[in-house]
Amino acid sequence: MYNNNNLSNYSDKLNNLEKAIISTLAYFKVHKYPLTLLEIYKWLNQNFQFPMPLRQVVGEETISNFQLKDIKISEVQKALDESENLKKIVSCKNGFYFLKNDEELVDLRKKRHNLAKDRWKKLRRIVSILQIVPNLKMLAACNTLVLNDIKEDSDIDVFVIIKDGRMWQTRFFITALVALLGQWRHKGNIANKICLSFYVTDQKMNLEWLAKKPYDPMLTYWVTFVCPLLDRGVYNQFIKENNWVKNYLPNFIKYNPNLLERRVAKIFVFDILRKPLEMILNTKIGDFIEKIFKRIQEGKMKENSDSWKRNDTDVVIIDQMLKFHEKDRRDYFREVYEENLESIEKML
Repeated sequence: MYNNNNLSNYSDKLNNLEKAIISTLAYFKVHKYPLTLLEIYKWLNQNFQFPMPLRQVVGEETISNFQLKDIKISEVQKALDESENLKKIVSCKNGFYFLKNDEELVDLRKKRHNLAKDRWKKLRRIVSILQIVPNLKMLAACNTLVLNDIKEDSDIDVFVIIKDGRMWQTRFFITALVALLGQWRHKGNIANKICLSFYVTDQKMNLEWLAKKPYDPMLTYWVTFVCPLLDRGVYNQFIKENNWVKNYLPNFIKYNPNLLERRVAKIFVFDILRKPLEMILNTKIGDFIEKIFKRIQEGKMKENSDSWKRNDTDVVIIDQMLKFHEKDRRDYFREVYEENLESIEKML
């Protein structure tokens, strides 16, 4: 953690844009992910520069003034090219920027990009099949897959949005299909499998209440990593409801589902089969089925997990959200990020 005696000096030596650039690179070092100029601009953060110990030194009122409004990408480029402070801290190789002494991250990013190709191919194939599931509103890649921050034994994280009131039955259909395909991540069967651990309904898409205190860089960036492969008209609303992210990342640019190469093409036969099922399941028959599937799945959760009823921000089990992150790493990510910032102080 930080040594408070050195923090005010660290703050005084850098202007606001320099702090934002450094703190952005410091966060992505957690993922071992060097950034292009456009990525620095897109993910430039204006409030994470000052973790809690530093807030105590410089004061909350001062921090509230550090707003990087109307910053242009040309200004970011100029700072990277001309700032003497940044030259001490930031290096560039093949168009990728990273903190000093992290040059190997460039080759690592390229290696992981190649490794991730098969994961994306598999996920697109599975999502194509899941199109048949009624009341499935969106299925997106998320977390470190979007950064290609994976290893040979990594699973494939997905984020699911479901029609409100149909959480339990739709989750069952999705899990059953993925399991039938032999791709369900469960117990010790992890490598290259589909991780189905985060579902919300289309009436519970704002995730801000999940944020850990005093601040939660991982969740904030996680929202920007949500990359829809199947979208039935909710992704734009998801981004709108999570507009709080722009308090930290004012330049964030959402994915364009219509242009995204990874978007899964619609299979019309599945649409023809799915729509009548939705009509049936969105009646009182569907209400009855929902209650049955809820009772069955809650019973399984009680048998298989001690944390099934915790309902904190790591594990949430309610009708509008199912989140099973028993080993949530957000505190760890924040700690490593702060350690990265602390190491930067020594370079100035």
